[in-house]
Amino acid sequence: PTLYQTMIIKRDRLSSDAMIIDTMNVSEGKWINSNVPPHDFVAVIDAGASRFFGKRRTIDIIGLNNASIATKKTSRDVIHYTWVSVFPEVFHFGQKLFDSHEKQAEFTFPYEKYTICKCPHQTQKIIYKKR
Repeated sequence: PTLYQTMIIKRDRLSSDAMIIDTMNVSEGKWINSNVPPHDFVAVIDAGASRFFGKRRTIDIIGLNNASIATKKTSRDVIHYTWVSVFPEVFHFGQKLFDSHEKQAEFTFPYEKYTICKCPHQTQKIIYKKR
């Protein structure tokens, strides 16, 4: 491809990636800000936009903002949270999550337009609340 064609491809990819982040993370954070009580604790998969827009005490259960979890010095099973937002097909804490939590919100993006990665299981994110 020519330089111009490459630039067009990158521009389109950037636009698509930004739409995905807005749908899956920014919208999630804004929902958290509007619906989660200020004193509640939220566990999420990607704490960047979720934490910024959610304005709640938020921890990334993969450990992106917690070295102790990332290095497995602390098990994510000991995290005390009221709310959790996950890609249910990827990370669901086993059946325990679905037995003890109630679905509150869902964010989806069509896989055929999902350009961030070839991750078909990351096109649906659900926020659950402990019962």
